[in-house]
Amino acid sequence: PTYATYGTGWKCKRGYLEIKGECGAIRVPPHGYLTERSFKPGWKCERGYRANADTCTSIQVPDHGYLTNDAYGTGWKCERGYRPVEDKCIAIEVPENGYLADTPYGAGWKCERGYKADEAACLTVQVPENAYLKESGDSWQCARNYSRSRNTCVLRR
Repeated sequence: PTYATYGTGWKCKRGYLEIKGECGAIRVPPHGYLTERSFKPGWKCERGYRANADTCTSIQVPDHGYLTNDAYGTGWKCERGYRPVEDKCIAIEVPENGYLADTPYGAGWKCERGYKADEAACLTVQVPENAYLKESGDSWQCARNYSRSRNTCVLRR
């Protein structure tokens, strides 16, 4: 199962790999398929399966999850509105005045403008007189010519 090539003089045909100067047949496991690779193992697993030693094992996707094409990690991700916890997809509980946030970290939700996160709730930002909401929307700043003094804004002297 060889043919001539330039350089080395020979190469194994498809379905065979060079092992110690000879061509050995590639053993493709169930749910696997041959690749064009000329190095071990010479096969990959079908979508929904992951290589594990010399076999292809099924990827167990939890409820509210879906398969990915990632060659690393779990092989699945959670649908929007769910987060991975161990081997499950758990619903994200969004508090009142909050919304889902597509971030790979944090609680999975953010507060609307004018509110700030406090554990599992969105609390109203209390803006004192002579102050305004900052661009972030979750804190305030004193207007020009005023300075912060505890939770108020006082005129600079």
